[in-house]
Amino acid sequence: KNFSKIFNKNFPMGKAAIIIKYKQKDLTILTKKIKLATVVGITILAKLGNLDPIYLLEQMSNGQSSIISFFFFISLRIVNPILIYIFDEIDANLDFSNSIFFSHAIRQISTIGTQFLITTFNQNFILSGDKWFGISTTTKGSCVQNINKN
Repeated sequence: KNFSKIFNKNFPMGKAAIIIKYKQKDLTILTKKIKLATVVGITILAKLGNLDPIYLLEQMSNGQSSIISFFFFISLRIVNPILIYIFDEIDANLDFSNSIFFSHAIRQISTIGTQFLITTFNQNFILSGDKWFGISTTTKGSCVQNINKN
């Protein structure tokens, strides 16, 4: 429910649902045979626009699945509040327009008390941040420096 709501807010013409994958197992308990269904995973069905076909998450491009997976994680925040997310180049598979869309979505979510620590080389993500750090390697190890926007 939370995922669909967040997804529709960001993709008003799209639709998405979480699908729970089950595996049935036959058990015999005291001579009685029963079928036991156990959850073995989840996937997501989604379409991004009104005219787009519905795809499983694993059928989508890497960029589309990155964005959809991100909104899935954010929907979990409603059930179990998380104050900080750490992403390593989550934007690596995004084209220019999706990186702008994604950086704005993260910026909007960060206004409600959630912080994001993101490693990136993407200019759109860098410019939408509040604080920047540069990491470099020296002979003594890694070096962290504050960087200003200019």
